[in-house]
Amino acid sequence: MLLHYLRLAGEGEDVAFNLSTALCVLHEILKCRALPSLGTEDRDRLIDAIEAAQPEILSLFPRSAERALALRGLEATQGLISHWAETPMERARYSAEIRADMLALSRHLRNAAHNLCLLAEVSARAEFYQRNTLHAYATRGAA
Repeated sequence: MLLHYLRLAGEGEDVAFNLSTALCVLHEILKCRALPSLGTEDRDRLIDAIEAAQPEILSLFPRSAERALALRGLEATQGLISHWAETPMERARYSAEIRADMLALSRHLRNAAHNLCLLAEVSARAEFYQRNTLHAYATRGAA
């Protein structure tokens, strides 16, 4: 599922939604206490998908400060995936703070993408309301 959503984002398909969903799936997976290590091939596929989606993802953020923060979120997400692929002994090398920072930056990116989805929903409802209101006025005027 995770790879599927990342690939859709990379193809330009509803980028904000697919990015937000992919990161939600990843964050839920990482909550598992007995998380088995991710295989290196799977790790590489996920990281490649993030790299391929990067231009589409960064295009969501028009201001340079937003893009820079999104890039940090993408790098943190790649770090989390790499961390997931390590053995428990290798994971122990990281301090809890480093993992928490990677998770926070990745979560920030997830939230930013989700916020774009919410704004798109509000805009779509406003357009629908406006069309229906104009249609109602036009229909009454013709009657």
